[in-house]
Amino acid sequence: RHAMIEKKSWEEDQRILDKEVYPAWGKRKAADIIKRDVITLLDKVVDRGSPQTANNIFKILRRLFSWAVEKDRLKISPCIGIKAPAPLNLKDRAFSVDEIKTFWKTLNSVDLSMTNEVKRALKLILVTAQRPGEVSGMHTREIDGNWWTIPAERSKNWKAHRVYLSPLAKDIITDAIDEVKATRKIPAETKYDGFVFPCPHRAKDKPIERHAFSKALKRNESEDGLTTMGVATFTPHDLRRTAATFMA
Repeated sequence: RHAMIEKKSWEEDQRILDKEVYPAWGKRKAADIIKRDVITLLDKVVDRGSPQTANNIFKILRRLFSWAVEKDRLKISPCIGIKAPAPLNLKDRAFSVDEIKTFWKTLNSVDLSMTNEVKRALKLILVTAQRPGEVSGMHTREIDGNWWTIPAERSKNWKAHRVYLSPLAKDIITDAIDEVKATRKIPAETKYDGFVFPCPHRAKDKPIERHAFSKALKRNESEDGLTTMGVATFTPHDLRRTAATFMA
C-alpha cells in the first residue's frame, strides 16, 4: 500500500522482508512485536557479520511500523527509541586512477567468479556514470545512435534523461549484444531487440537484477579487505561515484 506506490526500490524492501524478517517472526501479529523482538533480530544480523544489512532491515521495519501507526493499525511502533544497529557507511568511496586501471585490466584478464554480463555492466556503470539499476535494465529500444535515453519509469527521479554514449560505451554494448545473439543462436545480420544484459537464469524478457552486481562483488571479496580484482572492496555505486568525481 505504500512502498509499491512510493518507492522504485520496493522489490528490495520485499526481498529483505522475505529473507530476514518473515522467517524470524513468521505469522505473528504486528501488535505482538515488541521492542526486544526488533533488537534481537537486528543483533543477530550484526553478529553474523552483516551490519549494513541490519541497518537496511531497521530502516524498512521503522517505516513499516510507522506506516501502521499512521493508518491506525497500531498504537505505537516497536522501533521507537532504537538507534541504527551499526555505524553508517560514509558514501565517499571513489577509485584512484591506478585502481581504475587495475580494475579494468583484471576484468579483462582474470578468471573471476562473475558472468560476462556482470563484467560488462560494471564497466558500463563506470563509463556512463549511471546508476547500477539503470544500466542493468538497458534495452536496445532505449539506444539511438550515440544516445541512450533512460525512460522516466526507470530513472530514480522519475524523469527521462539522455546519456551520451562514448565509443568505449558503444563497444561494451555491442560486445554484450553480440554475446546474447551468439548464445541464443540469432544470426549475426539480424537486428537484436531486447535487453542488453538479459538474465541467463530467468525468462528471456527479463534483465539481470541490479543485485547481481553486489552478489558478484561479494563472491570476489578476500579476507584482507581487497577483492580478487586487486582493489579495495567496493560497491557497484562506487563506480558511478568514481566517474562523477573525476568529471567534477
